[in-house]
Amino acid sequence: MKSPICIVFPLIAFSQAIAQTVSINGSTTSSDPALFSDADAWGGTVPTFSNTTTVQLDGIAGNVNYYEVDSHITINKLKTVANVDGSFYLSSGNYTVTFDINATTPGAVNDVITFSNGSVGTFTLGPGIYDIISSSSVTGTDAYARICMVTDPLSEDPPKTFTFAAGSVVNAYTTLSLSGTVGAYGTYNVAGAINTWTTEGDNPGVLTIDWTANPYGTGGGTRTKVLVNDGGSISTGTLNLRPRTYLTIESGGKLEVQNDLNWSLSDMNPGGQLEVQTGATANIGSLIFKATSSTLIGSQKLLATGGKINVGSANLQGSLSLIEASDSGLINIGDFSASAGTLSAATNGVVNVTGIGSLSSVTLKASDGGSVNFKSGSSIDVTSVTLNTSGTGAINFEKGSALNVANNFTVGGTGTINIDGDFVSSLTGTASFYSMTINQNASVVFGENATFTGNEYNRFSLSGKLIVNSGKNSIVTNQIVFWGKANYLELNGENSFITSSGSNETMLNITEYSLVNILVSETNTFGELLLQKDSKTYIDLDFASADDYISFSKATLTGGIGDVYVNNFENNRIKFMSDSIGDLNLYDFNGNVLDYELIQDTVNGGWWLNAVVPEPAEWAAIFGGLAFAFSLWRRRR
Repeated sequence: MKSPICIVFPLIAFSQAIAQTVSINGSTTSSDPALFSDADAWGGTVPTFSNTTTVQLDGIAGNVNYYEVDSHITINKLKTVANVDGSFYLSSGNYTVTFDINATTPGAVNDVITFSNGSVGTFTLGPGIYDIISSSSVTGTDAYARICMVTDPLSEDPPKTFTFAAGSVVNAYTTLSLSGTVGAYGTYNVAGAINTWTTEGDNPGVLTIDWTANPYGTGGGTRTKVLVNDGGSISTGTLNLRPRTYLTIESGGKLEVQNDLNWSLSDMNPGGQLEVQTGATANIGSLIFKATSSTLIGSQKLLATGGKINVGSANLQGSLSLIEASDSGLINIGDFSASAGTLSAATNGVVNVTGIGSLSSVTLKASDGGSVNFKSGSSIDVTSVTLNTSGTGAINFEKGSALNVANNFTVGGTGTINIDGDFVSSLTGTASFYSMTINQNASVVFGENATFTGNEYNRFSLSGKLIVNSGKNSIVTNQIVFWGKANYLELNGENSFITSSGSNETMLNITEYSLVNILVSETNTFGELLLQKDSKTYIDLDFASADDYISFSKATLTGGIGDVYVNNFENNRIKFMSDSIGDLNLYDFNGNVLDYELIQDTVNGGWWLNAVVPEPAEWAAIFGGLAFAFSLWRRRR
């Protein structure tokens, strides 16, 4: 975008001159275009141009018609001849064409460039400079300059294409609109540059896509596709996207929205879509998804399909609203708030959130190698959120992030949630409740820097996988309740779990008929081990140190009998602080019975589950058997 230049347009009283429409005949030879200075092209006389002049481009159907502006001119409007199935190509070369829209009433819409009613084909602005101004006292957001593709209301017209060619520069010093056709898609290709400015030219202005008559009518409304091609750019202060709008930034294209990107929905038409493809970039100050009524329908989609999008702040509303990075695309968001909708990363896409925000009734989704990352310094308040991961997808709350959750934090899907920041459960109450639920097939990993804080009644519900790598006394919870036959708890830190009272007394509650897998690699001390009816508990002792062990305050067997399977069973590895453990059955992972006895720890307290030491008579039988076997071996020799 060119550097802002202060341009002051004098306030001119509305001219009493009679508006005129003049027609120029095109040339079908690209090397010999119809020149604006050529009298023959105008049928005999070169017109006198002013801000009340409308120039009509006459053309031959079935042909490309060429025109060239070969001097600086000011006109009011440029339009093609109606009902011509042909193409129009206008170039201004090194000269400037100034369009003075002369708005006279608030809210006036002025068709500054029109691909006229009934015409099909293409309209191209070739290399050159095209300035759009308003010399009226009605300026700014009260006056709209519209580049449009007109068709009869509610008719089905073949698609039209409007191209801003490479080397073309459109500077709009008033609100600029790009509009499509009614009932059919009109496409804008931007290979040049579109810049909007305030009237004075010192600040970025406003661009609106799909602002036209009957936008929500029964004929399907206007449908506009804007494609920013390789080398093309759009730069504006505010961008308004109306229903049925598709804005695509292709490889090599660029979009700059300094202030707000606003979306609109309709109760009759779908929403719109902004897509940034591989090799393209978009920078957006503030993204605002608006859904003001439950009757509004349609989706609003911001997609980085391989491209890069930077957003200063985003406010996501509407159940169908979507922000998604896919195909190795990247979306960086500063502050992020959402009351509905989905934030997603798919197919190796990455979404980063770096600021503050709040989430309510929102889905966070990651799939196929995609990741949604809440970076260091982010701080998110969560009322309700659905976490949905699949395959190698992951949602990450990184070191230095803060997460404050007001309700049960429920994790679903088949991927992984990584928590390495500070997690606070703000749920309160005087009875047991779940502060975190990990559903079957879902995984949660507490990283080395993770902390989890909740009140004395908070519990974890585990049907999936929980891996704990965090430091000592970092996870505050009263109880872990195990459900089903696919849950898994991996403990890679020392005494990570603690109750709110400050003791390592977190209960492990093994529910009826469940099958529990626990892997322990460092010393961990728990409260009660509750083994309910017909449950099976597998404990894999994978200690790196000879001094590591797992300890429980006591064992309670509600079914009368408790089955515990131990891998790598050794003495002084499993301890109970009470010798009342009921009929606890001990097996190895192959189902072989492990004979054990309780050996009191007279130094540190408690009782170890150790292998049974044979009585003296048993030792004699063992040695006798060995001697007999040795004698048989000697005889065979």
